[in-house]
Amino acid sequence: MKTALLTNKAGAVTRRVLEILLPDHPFTAVTGDRDGFPRNPDPAAGHAVIARAGTTAARTAVLGDGIPDMRLAQALGARAIAAAWGYTARDRLAAESPAAIAETPMTARELLLPRP
Repeated sequence: MKTALLTNKAGAVTRRVLEILLPDHPFTAVTGDRDGFPRNPDPAAGHAVIARAGTTAARTAVLGDGIPDMRLAQALGARAIAAAWGYTARDRLAAESPAAIAETPMTARELLLPRP
């Protein structure tokens, strides 16, 4: 599975934080504010990342803890997984009709990497 990070936070700062926290993780892309794309939920950056990963929106999942994340997934035609442990209240995320709501990071892992 390929992973990417799309954020409305500054791209340069996000990349630096990831270099420190996850130096060995091979992200397909890390794209943020001021990286030449409109902010989420505009799907332009998402389409670019999907193309770079060599996949399709139908095979893509967006895991996010905000309304823009849920709307990005919808705009892309990707599967939305709401992270209930984030900054947006669970009921507000649920109102966006995600495919699933992950209560914990481990639940998200199970949703993204189902066991055979």
